[in-house]
Amino acid sequence: MEEKIHRMALTDRRDLELSGVTEIDSSEDRKILLKTILGPMEIEGQDLRILNLDLEKGCASVGGKIDALLYKEEGVKEKKRSFAPRGGKLFR
Repeated sequence: MEEKIHRMALTDRRDLELSGVTEIDSSEDRKILLKTILGPMEIEGQDLRILNLDLEKGCASVGGKIDALLYKEEGVKEKKRSFAPRGGKLFR
């Protein structure tokens, strides 16, 4: 990998340029999971697609409507979210 820095440039919530990318875990039209030099990252949106990828240089480009960029902690499981209030009863 050429660059040892992680950068992002988002233009009009549609074009995302990334550096410091080490791996793509999965790519779907609503979610892309990738690894950066700062840890796992999740991109959420609509009609997402990877336009360019060069892992030797650590660069990636993503197109589509970007709704969220989330950094995850390595090895930490996400808590499940529940609609029901604590105790499990929704109606009394």
